[in-house]
Amino acid sequence: MHRTALLLLLWLVAVPAVRAQQPALPPVDTSQVVELWLSDSTSLRGRVVAEDLASLMLVTAAGVRVTVPRTSLVRWQTVTPAQASTPAAVEWRADPNESRLFLAHTARPVPKGKFALLDYLIFLPVASYGVTDRFSLTGGMSLLPFLPDQLVYVAPKYTLLQSQPASLAAGVLYMRVVGFLSAPGYAGIAYGVTTFGGPKSAATVLVGLPFATGGWESRPLVVVGGESRVSSRVKLLAEVWRIPGTDAVPTVVGVRLIGTHVSWDLGLFFLPGSSGTNGFLPWADFSIHW
Repeated sequence: MHRTALLLLLWLVAVPAVRAQQPALPPVDTSQVVELWLSDSTSLRGRVVAEDLASLMLVTAAGVRVTVPRTSLVRWQTVTPAQASTPAAVEWRADPNESRLFLAHTARPVPKGKFALLDYLIFLPVASYGVTDRFSLTGGMSLLPFLPDQLVYVAPKYTLLQSQPASLAAGVLYMRVVGFLSAPGYAGIAYGVTTFGGPKSAATVLVGLPFATGGWESRPLVVVGGESRVSSRVKLLAEVWRIPGTDAVPTVVGVRLIGTHVSWDLGLFFLPGSSGTNGFLPWADFSIHW
């Protein structure tokens, strides 16, 4: 029964993806200003004047012609006249960590060929790699000192649709404890996730079914998050978890500092709940990406 519910969840994610496919490239239109987000963590703004099988030609507001290879284009969006007249918003650095919030995955993939090393709270290193334009692979393990057992996990994710109105993805988080004293067993989550919005502001909703050695959990896990760019290098983040079987609602809020090759997430982790549990801890992680 629980496997049937999981297949239904993935089907609900996949069907809209088939129906809502968007053009992969911006149209050739000299009257329309577009913003291109590239795989090298940069963005360009201008008018597309030509394209061929390998690249497209963009003319910037300064009249500079830029050839953009198709393989480097991550996404694009149209720019309104009000946005185009704002000098501070002409070129914003792309967020190389947009495939995640703090912990939860968004529906966006890691760009093809891109690799990132992350470190959560010192003792939780993670690696992410974009295998294809849609398939991302993340994995890591704990390095807690003086403990014989450590947590190891892997998290593949496939993006079914990537566009400005909404991106859709499905994935699995698989975890188990390894070490000299660890007992056999595993746990994880099979999930579908939707991200609404563009690179500068977006909301993410993730719904998953937890599983473990004993079987599937009938109640879903729900994560709701949001992100908003306030400058070229600063993004605000928030993430709220609703975990089945507990009244606690873990919440992380903070800021992402976006660098050329190194980015930082700084914030506070709250654990409010109806039973009176309340407290917070500082949150910090950083990533190295290339």
